Amino acid sequence: MEALFGGQWQDYYYDVTTDSSNNIYVGGSSTSLEGSTSSTSSRPIIVKYNSSGTLLWQRSLTYLVGESVSGICFSGGFLYFNITSNNLSGSILVKYDSSGVLQWQKRIYGIQSFYTGRMKPDTSGGVFLVGRESFERVGYGQDIVLMNVNSSGSLVWWTMARLLL
Repeated sequence: MEALFGGQWQDYYYDVTTDSSNNIYVGGSSTSLEGSTSSTSSRPIIVKYNSSGTLLWQRSLTYLVGESVSGICFSGGFLYFNITSNNLSGSILVKYDSSGVLQWQKRIYGIQSFYTGRMKPDTSGGVFLVGRESFERVGYGQDIVLMNVNSSGSLVWWTMARLLL
């Protein structure tokens, strides 16, 4: 069953981007499932509208229960979005074409609890992502992580800065 925006339960929008034709892509989560008569745990969802606001398609990764889209961008003619996963202690980077066909999805791991947030396109069709790695060593802190992922989903480079709280 697909998660649905506009169902009878709760929908949340977390990020938005556009393509060169002014189509609008929205990332978020929904607790409505197609054919369901009750609310479920949230599922990540991407919705595409044309420039007039007409729904063109929506996609969800229904196996990711309790997760949501945390960043979205359009780069090199493709839609990228990332999902922060509390259940997996990591993130998932996903690539779709503009017709809503899944190209690939990649897990992004950290040492303990790694989460990605916003993303921006790079000039070669890949993306830059910013995230954080939470750690418990002496006290508690977070590493702020910046990474570049190419159009094939491979890590090009990464760097981090440590913040101690």
